[in-house]
Amino acid sequence: MTPHTFNAMTMLTLCSLTLPAIAAVDEKAEFSYPNKTQRIAIAEHVLSTMERIDALNSEQRNLSRTLKWPAYKEKVILNAARAQNFTELNIALDNIHYGIINLHSFLQVEPAIAKHAEPILTWPSVRIGYTWPKLSFFSLDNNKTITELNGHDIHELFNDYYNQYCRHNHDNGCLSFFSKNLEYGYRFAKPATTLTITYQNGSQQHIEHSQITQSQTSETESKACKSRYPSLDLTLAYQGSQSCLYQTDKSYVLKINEFGPWGAENDDIYCLKPNSAGMCNDINAIKKITQTNFKDYLVIDMQNNGGGSENTPWIAALTHAGFYDNLITYKNILELQDPNTRASAFYSSVQAEKWYQTIIKAQLNTSEYLPIRADFCRGSALCENKQIPSSINPIAYKKMLVVINEHCVSSCDDFVWRMRSYAGATTLGQYPATDGTYARVNATVYITSSGEIKSAVYGEGRSLQFEDATPLVTFRMPLSKTVTPKGKIREGDKTVLDIALPIDKTNFTEINLSNLAHTLQRL
Repeated sequence: MTPHTFNAMTMLTLCSLTLPAIAAVDEKAEFSYPNKTQRIAIAEHVLSTMERIDALNSEQRNLSRTLKWPAYKEKVILNAARAQNFTELNIALDNIHYGIINLHSFLQVEPAIAKHAEPILTWPSVRIGYTWPKLSFFSLDNNKTITELNGHDIHELFNDYYNQYCRHNHDNGCLSFFSKNLEYGYRFAKPATTLTITYQNGSQQHIEHSQITQSQTSETESKACKSRYPSLDLTLAYQGSQSCLYQTDKSYVLKINEFGPWGAENDDIYCLKPNSAGMCNDINAIKKITQTNFKDYLVIDMQNNGGGSENTPWIAALTHAGFYDNLITYKNILELQDPNTRASAFYSSVQAEKWYQTIIKAQLNTSEYLPIRADFCRGSALCENKQIPSSINPIAYKKMLVVINEHCVSSCDDFVWRMRSYAGATTLGQYPATDGTYARVNATVYITSSGEIKSAVYGEGRSLQFEDATPLVTFRMPLSKTVTPKGKIREGDKTVLDIALPIDKTNFTEINLSNLAHTLQRL
């Protein structure tokens, strides 16, 4: 996700709520290092504002981590209080971002602090692999099992990372991030110029900063259809702008790279009138191929699909007996009284705004969360949970299997949830992110000229103008969460994976190909 650029020249006013006008900081003016009381106040304002607007993070932390939200907050505040200079304060505040268990979140320490900080020192780079679900770590250079890094038990090091610095819901996602952090130079431990690796056989290896060149490992894959699966016996049947279709004797393999522009009007969920290259052209071509030359199995490879736009045209084309929107609920924050904030939170949906006005009229907005509604409002003008008809000429198949991994995020999670529910799909691979939130809200913590720490909350895509104050930390948090009809949170739900495929030393570097090959062998 590309960080949002905040335009400091735009005024923001919220109906009856008026945010402080906060002008752009004078770059020549010196910002004095905050005293201990101010540092604590900065951290507390960040955390308390997060708590007020957040629909997911604290709940998910309490469900999935041994370091619960109250204890996590204490650590953050203590780190800010102990910071002796701008560099340590920058690290203490920046690290909050890595403790937010949500891949749609964002945090940025503003220049008033960050520009005074020295670069973060790290360990030398090391390339490690891991096994899953039975956890172990090994060197990608010599295949030896690793037990310690710089005297730290590597399992304990990962556990600390998982609890404090990983934004992914699941351990397999955190393992992937942990491996990459080590490859880029680990920053979440005491810096060292030498990295000592201790192996299971008792031998050691010493690495200096210049000895290993950073390189991509298991996450790299070609997006070109012809070169994507070089070791698999697949015949390319269609190459689209967002997807590829392959065939074997008894199956089609559909690779959806992303959910990009539809190439059709926003209400054309059945792709009846595509007007440019995009999702709908891909769908219509694949419909024709699968209907003309029917095969029993459809395998959909969703590995490394990072989401994108609404995926409803694919859902309509891949289900045969109707489907539903996923259900969501919004944190009932005061700022939703502003129509512009609602527009960004509701994806500018006219139906969602009508729904909101209906619940206001019925006085159903008095709880911590607003009533549950359908996410994209495709089945009802008032976002009710009603069935949506499938396409009258869908993509043809008898049995669907969906291959997933930890880099299936956002709209990809939405896709997986709905394929299991409404297409009878079986999922194989590793846990996806199960991180489907789309609605978010921004906040900035700032300091006034009198030294008072305050915060302001505003809609995503909007901006603040600062006068007589200095922004310190800006962040973005999920305002909604995906839920069951009874309100149970779906983010982080492990039941989304039907068949776990192990990662080991033999398949780590080509796990995406291994996952797909294993799935095809099951047909």
